[in-house]
Amino acid sequence: MSAESLTELPAPIEECLPVEKSWYGNLGFLALLDENPLVIDSVRSYGGLLPDDVRHMVSSSEQILSGDREVYVGEGGAWARKLTYANAKYDWGLTLIKDGTLVGRPDEFTPDLVYASVDELRKLNKGSSQLASAAVLTGSTDQVPDDASYHLRMAYEARDFWETWPKDELLTLRRDSTLRRQTLAALNYMRTGVMDFEPIQAEDYAFARVFGIMNADDAVGLGWYNLAGHESNRFETTEHAVQLASLGRPVPYADHRILQPLRFKYGFDVRFDHVEAINKSWPLPDFNRAVVLCQEYALAA
Repeated sequence: MSAESLTELPAPIEECLPVEKSWYGNLGFLALLDENPLVIDSVRSYGGLLPDDVRHMVSSSEQILSGDREVYVGEGGAWARKLTYANAKYDWGLTLIKDGTLVGRPDEFTPDLVYASVDELRKLNKGSSQLASAAVLTGSTDQVPDDASYHLRMAYEARDFWETWPKDELLTLRRDSTLRRQTLAALNYMRTGVMDFEPIQAEDYAFARVFGIMNADDAVGLGWYNLAGHESNRFETTEHAVQLASLGRPVPYADHRILQPLRFKYGFDVRFDHVEAINKSWPLPDFNRAVVLCQEYALAA
């Protein structure tokens, strides 16, 4: 192949990208603490489909604001842990109803941890930043750790943003930057046959492993231990999924971070037992359209 690499996604593919679920999860939590519907109203104003995690953030926020105490949170671990933390800190009296892969997922949180530091919290749950982010968003005065993870830094960014954003002005649309980088890399791979991608955070691991540019040892070396505690143990399931897909066998895992790069690499020939899992971070119709458009742009190169 001789096509040149692109530096930006073509507009039709860019428009397929979902909203940034982690960003809206942080802002949605801050809005909930303030009993402010701004984030709900903003997300709804965008139109189009929403990732499951964002839909459940909106619906559970509405439930809480309306006085419900039995709240359905779906399978978003970051959102559920934020609510778990706030429930203990503010004695909300909530019962969180979980679904899918979140049911039975271990959580080391105990109510006394609302008094723990950011540094202490980010050591829990295999190094997940989720409880530490909840502490930041609920007013921790701890400074940003020098080695803070991508998502912990986003929590600090969201807190600063929320403090200054006019509360009578709808939020501007923010699309998923992680999926944008991965999609651009996949498109250029289809066009050139070369994968040029730099993994910068743990949610890049499955993509990077599928395309053969890092392995589990590399991820451990970067301190991405939390990969063992998501929808699946991604150290193990990504490895197995890569083997299955390369043999043309169905992939049985309900983990969006694994399924998305496999579809980009193998197209619609790879079979998924739980293709609906992609909806967690990227509505499936939009994702499928993005894959098809990438294929078409590659053929036209």
